[in-house]
Amino acid sequence: MEKDRKEEPYGLVMVIGNGFDRNLGLPTSYQDYIKSKYWPFPNSINEKKDDCDYGLGAYLNDIQYVDRWIDVEEQLHKYCSAKDPALQKYLNKDILSEEEKKKITGSSSITSKIEMDYRKTKLLEKDRKDYELLCSYFFNYLNFMDYSDIKPNYPAARLLSALSDKIDLLFTFNYTDINKAIDYLGCVPIDPGNIIYVHGSIHGESVARNNPSVENSTPILG
Repeated sequence: MEKDRKEEPYGLVMVIGNGFDRNLGLPTSYQDYIKSKYWPFPNSINEKKDDCDYGLGAYLNDIQYVDRWIDVEEQLHKYCSAKDPALQKYLNKDILSEEEKKKITGSSSITSKIEMDYRKTKLLEKDRKDYELLCSYFFNYLNFMDYSDIKPNYPAARLLSALSDKIDLLFTFNYTDINKAIDYLGCVPIDPGNIIYVHGSIHGESVARNNPSVENSTPILG
């Protein structure tokens, strides 16, 4: 009985990593993001604000030379663990103004413990805000990306052109919309329900509605 049963053929399963969209020609590097109008942390003299010289946003401005997202995630880890000596100027930044001291105690006199506790709280709030800005602006940057930058002759594009109609299941570590790329190349789209966004989807239910594993998912950065 077992021998007579026909085996179902395996379908084509593809896994694409972080460099795939860049090989398509899409500007998805960290450098591309910080040079865009979507970068949320003012970093020029003219744009400088009092609340931009400390915290996560200021730290990220100082490491703009980093190109790969995996390196940015490593920097987020270093910042959170506070093991890097370079972080001390942010963690120890005197961010408590005379007005704030008076607001807390009624005078400019304040104990070191109260000041340190307040500074830690304020830094935590600033870091949370900066991280949310980093993520939301990046995902907006990707959502409004111009897919006409795709290079049809690059290896990733040639691979999609040859296999898009044969892919039964796609695991992608990217946030970009793979079907937008496929549509630009004039190829057969992949069933949205067969696309697994490993780090979460930025595309909403309209793309992921047929796939319970990513429906309503939240993108993960870091």
